[in-house]
Amino acid sequence: MHMARKRYYWNEAQLDWVPATGTWRDGLARSMIVGGLVVVLALGISVAFDFMRTSPEELALKEENKILQTQVASADERIAAFSEHLDELALRDQTLYRIMLQVNTIPDAVRQVGIGGSQPYEEFNRLSMPTAHLLTHVEEQLGQLERRLNLQAVSTRELLALAEKYEVRNRELPSIMPAKGRLTSPFGMRQHPIYDTRMHHAGVDITIPSGSPVFATADGVIAQVVRKQSGYGIHIIISHPASGYQTLYGHLSEVMPSVQPGHPVKRGQMVALSGNTGLSAAPHLHYEVHRMDGTKLNPYPFLAPQMSASEYQAILDEAAHF
Repeated sequence: MHMARKRYYWNEAQLDWVPATGTWRDGLARSMIVGGLVVVLALGISVAFDFMRTSPEELALKEENKILQTQVASADERIAAFSEHLDELALRDQTLYRIMLQVNTIPDAVRQVGIGGSQPYEEFNRLSMPTAHLLTHVEEQLGQLERRLNLQAVSTRELLALAEKYEVRNRELPSIMPAKGRLTSPFGMRQHPIYDTRMHHAGVDITIPSGSPVFATADGVIAQVVRKQSGYGIHIIISHPASGYQTLYGHLSEVMPSVQPGHPVKRGQMVALSGNTGLSAAPHLHYEVHRMDGTKLNPYPFLAPQMSASEYQAILDEAAHF
């Protein structure tokens, strides 16, 4: 039977070796406990050191940077969407609106204003590098978008002004029949019904009964109201300055009370009643279109917009027989 060895340790108080209490296993256990405590202490010191190296402020900055990156990515998407819509508007501006309004297109070099290159933003220099980079990127994108929007706004205002001008011009362009009746005696040379000789006819005649409504063929201003027994008899002249024309309505029986020199009229407004006054062989309306300098034009092209192709060709064929 093996006897357990006795263990001794030096007692400082007694200045002698005295027997140790407990077994060697107890000593091993104590050693393991001490070693574990040392390991735990070392880990704690390491964690504390890491914590000291990454301060709460730095942790907060890291979290803030993550949020900032997310916001920048969202801003990039929105800027890209706005830029795409702006590209579509610029394309319509160049290939539709400016062509319709007969305006020179904006050169590509001008349209690309501010695109390319970078702009220094000194106020970001005091920030951390990642944050400064993100903010500079967003600022450059927004600056480029702002410059393009400003250019498009200027272009759009110009086009709207031109469109309004053309709209007024179109409203003042003679383009409807002045009365509901049959076109006779076309513009050009014809046998005069009273003088019985070939003479130039400066307008067209529309055969209608006396007292039939006569309409202004475009927006304009009453230039003259004339009442006499010869020539065109009772007649009115309407000026359409935006389009550069005047229209004359002759051989009337009556002029509406509101039709006075200087008064505005609208296209389709009844301005008079037809008649047989002046040098006229039968009731009808005589209609002319002039340039503002007095040059008399063939009214047929101005009546064409409300006619079908076959109707217009029919009156041209009829005019050829005169």
